[in-house]
Amino acid sequence: MKIVLATWNKSKKQWLSKGLKSLNFPVFTLENYHHTDISDVEETGDTCEDNALLKVQAIPNDGESIIIGEDSGLFVNALNGFPGVKTARWMEGTDDDRAEQIVTKMNNESNREAYFQSAIAAIFPNGQSVVVEAKLHGEITTEKRGDKDSGYSQIFELSSGKTIAEMEAGEFEQNDHRRMAIEKLKAMIEGNAYAAKSEY
Repeated sequence: MKIVLATWNKSKKQWLSKGLKSLNFPVFTLENYHHTDISDVEETGDTCEDNALLKVQAIPNDGESIIIGEDSGLFVNALNGFPGVKTARWMEGTDDDRAEQIVTKMNNESNREAYFQSAIAAIFPNGQSVVVEAKLHGEITTEKRGDKDSGYSQIFELSSGKTIAEMEAGEFEQNDHRRMAIEKLKAMIEGNAYAAKSEY
């Protein structure tokens, strides 16, 4: 049994690999899974769950793999959930540029509530698919705060009063929505008969 990550995103490969390490399954990227011909999947879903499923469904399964893919977004209540599934691509430029524009859009809004969501999908060798998700709730700030060049992390304030970008290394990990989603997925994999090592 092995795990195949359905992404070309370098950062995503790193944190997924780290989070799944305790399962003790070998983790393959698309490069070393011999699927370099597969391009990025067009994210046409209406939800993060939809897009995560689209990613794993695009990868052929050799019958001995768990295919795993993730999609995430920032959802701002006062903007009717915008930017949502288009968080990384709703305008040209960097995440820093996009974060600054979100602050501008929120200039006259009193409701600052927002959340990050991470959805992780997995397809097992028998074709069974599952999706787990986790959310991190907070508020949009009135200005960017914290380490520069950290995108949306500079404008997302947690209940502690700090933005993600203002937190010390390791401090955010306790609240990380991606980590929470991975933990849910690992529990599901460990309890799934099709993922048990003894089956192979």
